[in-house]
Formats: sequence, structure tokens, C-alpha cells
Amino acid sequence: IVSFGQAFLVSTARQRIPVRVEPFDMKQLLPQQTRLLSNYPNPFNPETWIPFQLHEDTSVQVIIYDALGRVIRRWNLGRLSPGYYRTRARAVHWDGRNQTGEPVSSGIYFYRMETDNTVDMRRMIVLK
Repeated sequence: IVSFGQAFLVSTARQRIPVRVEPFDMKQLLPQQTRLLSNYPNPFNPETWIPFQLHEDTSVQVIIYDALGRVIRRWNLGRLSPGYYRTRARAVHWDGRNQTGEPVSSGIYFYRMETDNTVDMRRMIVLK
């Protein structure tokens, strides 16, 4: 919990104006649960982002499967801190290619996120 004793604003006339600051728990800014979110865009061609959020420090792996359940692509993200992984810079980026770099065909694919304590799966569509 972050707590301040006394806080002031300073006016343009350089007058100090006291303000009341409530104690704040930084944990309120973190997700309340670990979740795999909807990829964006969906359907997509040729790339998409797979966002997620983590409630706790955990190992993260994201795997893409084709409609027959074959592994198409895998990311071992290692141990990540709690937080939101929603932006293009932080979410998993998939360029529509398999593990060997070949473009995948149009169709339905599934993506799965595995953490130390959760497993979640969603569906996406490659549309060419």
C-alpha cells in the first residue's frame, strides 16, 4: 500500500493548497484473474495479436493448433510478471506462419495459453 503523509498542490501564484490523498494499494491495478483474450483482428490475414492477462507471476506458453489438433506454432514466453499483455508490443504476435516459417492455409485454428495454474483455449480464423 502506498501512503503519503501530507500532499499539496501549488497554484500559479505559488500558494500551497493542501489535498487529501487516500492510501492506495498498487495491487488494485493488476488483473484479478489470469485470462487468455480474443486475438485481434479475427478473422485475419496475414497477422494477428494474441493478448492475455496474468494475475500472478507465472510461466507462460502459447500454442497454436490446426483443426486436426496438430501443433502449428509454439511460444515459450518464460516466467512473466502479473499484468496486462494486450498491446502489440506485449501480446503474442503471430505472422500466420508455422514453426518452420511456411504460411498456413485459410481455416480455423485454435490457440491455447498454458500457465503454472491455468489452461485456456480460443478459436481464430485465417482468411486469405
